[in-house]
Amino acid sequence: WLLDSRHTYPFGDSESFIENCKDIDECATENPCQDNMECHNSLGSYTCSCKPGYRTTDTSKPETGGCVETCNPNPCVHGDCMKIGDHYFECKCSSGYNGLLCDLQDENFKRARTNTIIVGAVLGGGLLVVIILSIASISRLKKKKEMLENSDRMLYGAEMTERRGGEAGAANNAYQRD
Repeated sequence: WLLDSRHTYPFGDSESFIENCKDIDECATENPCQDNMECHNSLGSYTCSCKPGYRTTDTSKPETGGCVETCNPNPCVHGDCMKIGDHYFECKCSSGYNGLLCDLQDENFKRARTNTIIVGAVLGGGLLVVIILSIASISRLKKKKEMLENSDRMLYGAEMTERRGGEAGAANNAYQRD
């Protein structure tokens, strides 16, 4: 306030002379507000607000926290920031999160994820057992088949030896007679 001295007004122990009061526009000369803020003159004072496209970092007092772009940095902890108007935003939360800033984990989603992990582990373990048993069975069948083939060869070989032995014996007998 700018005071001119013409009228006498008692003020405490002294007297003040005021002819008229004139408001000083604090915003006219130098912007007393921080970056990205606009100054608004008021009687005897001023206020600061964020420029369009910006929001306050401290919602209680924009003057103390300053202003940042509405969605940069992203205020949504687990989600995307959607700009609404000049100064406001809304968070579109990723699945499993909720709350104004997507900072709360959804308990139902958390339980469902835990159950899915447990079921997956049990099914995976069961599948592993089936695969191991299948490999063992196939291996056992191959060994059994090889043993059967080898036993057939052994039997066939014994017959041939007997036959050859008989023929050789007859030939030897014939040779000895001559």
